[in-house]
Amino acid sequence: LLPYQGYIGCPYGYGNNVNSTWAITLLGDFIIELDFLSMGLASGDSIKVYDGSSFSAPLIGTYSGSNTPSPIISSGNRLLVLLTTDSSSTGNGFT
Repeated sequence: LLPYQGYIGCPYGYGNNVNSTWAITLLGDFIIELDFLSMGLASGDSIKVYDGSSFSAPLIGTYSGSNTPSPIISSGNRLLVLLTTDSSSTGNGFT
């Protein structure tokens, strides 16, 4: 990986009743581009992306299903990603 690249996700699926959080922070005065390569979330499951380091930061978007969103650009050097799943079914995950 290059110095300012990384990976988050759950490419092998996920469980029911999950709340997983990824906090992405770059040192310095940078912005973040978050690119989803694949998306396979079951009905009732979602990913929320916040423009900052907490759930009180502005919500950029809520994503679900199998359509990969367009690249997400932060306004600063932090993004917070939340995967929330229900108890009914699971999906393939996301990368």
